[in-house]
Amino acid sequence: MRRFFALVWALSLALGLFVLAYRGPGRALVRGHLGDVAITPFIYASLGLVTKRSARARLLIVALVAVATESFQALNLSLRRGALVDLTVGRTFDPWDLVAYAVGLAAVYVAERRFEARATNDQR
Repeated sequence: MRRFFALVWALSLALGLFVLAYRGPGRALVRGHLGDVAITPFIYASLGLVTKRSARARLLIVALVAVATESFQALNLSLRRGALVDLTVGRTFDPWDLVAYAVGLAAVYVAERRFEARATNDQR
């Protein structure tokens, strides 16, 4: 599983860096939502690399972080303003961000299940 988490971590990091560097058409959509799709697998894989928690626990932790982030934004309780905070946490509440987080989380969860099933079948 460590290889799976390392691969997801690297791919989601690469996608996040692409989002930051992208300057083409639809930049607001790419920056506003594709980055949110990428962050949940990144956090999920990071947890997988450093803890032995179950897939469900990782799923719950990442979902809670995502909901807390948007809740802080909705209540205007975000951290002090600054480039790093704006880049990593954001500043504006958008319910579509929750959808983007859910898409990323669902994708990595399904991918992990498939990876585990394939590994189990390969051992037989």
